[in-house]
Amino acid sequence: MRHTALFFAVALAGAAVDLWTKHLAFTHVPDYPREIVIVEGFFHFGKVMNTGVIFGMGDKAPIVWKAISILAAPIILA
Repeated sequence: MRHTALFFAVALAGAAVDLWTKHLAFTHVPDYPREIVIVEGFFHFGKVMNTGVIFGMGDKAPIVWKAISILAAPIILA
């Protein structure tokens, strides 16, 4: 029982940090092609939207990915 509580606490904290950082990115990072330059010619931040599932692929089959997620959830939780 203790491991289950720890798992859910870590998962909840991770999800909260993920949503918070996404909020910060959407609030403060400009849309493409404007970017925030960190190291000129090497490293910069810009905001683009990935409408696909895996590396931009699978955007034409959202039902399939939803079904895979629903089927995978009980396996992960088992």
